[in-house]
Amino acid sequence: GRTSFRPLLALDRKQDDILAKAAKDSTETAIEVINCFMSQLIKQSLFN
Repeated sequence: GRTSFRPLLALDRKQDDILAKAAKDSTETAIEVINCFMSQLIKQSLFN
């Protein structure tokens, strides 16, 4: 019979979506950490 690559493409797309979400989440987490660190530095320079 005929072989279809459509399920493989759908699986690749799903894995790409999962990877893109993980990359976006880790970027947001890194930005949040940097913002907290910068605010701590500002607090220390103002109040110490």
